[in-house]
Amino acid sequence: MKKSVAEIAREASGMTDMDAFWALVHGQMELRGVSSLLFGVVPSKRELEHRRMSQSLIWKSSHKREFFDVFDVDTLFDDDRTAEHCIHRAGVMLWHEASNWQDATPEQR
Repeated sequence: MKKSVAEIAREASGMTDMDAFWALVHGQMELRGVSSLLFGVVPSKRELEHRRMSQSLIWKSSHKREFFDVFDVDTLFDDDRTAEHCIHRAGVMLWHEASNWQDATPEQR
């Protein structure tokens, strides 16, 4: 049964088991036509001052193996402009907007 975003958030906020959380979120996104997800949590912004994003992020994904054949899992997030946005800015970042990439490094592009 498709739940509202508020219902999903309310249910997820009380969860302590990652597998149950993942089943809820992934299942609800599949009902909306999403084929795969990548979810991540950074313990603290301070940790990013001392470690790379890929070392700090706790993450889980349902992307196909082919996705990870393209990217090195050990450095997957280090040049990820969208992950950086999630940590340091508020609001939505639309990856296809050219203004988000004007000052991007070649690795970020």
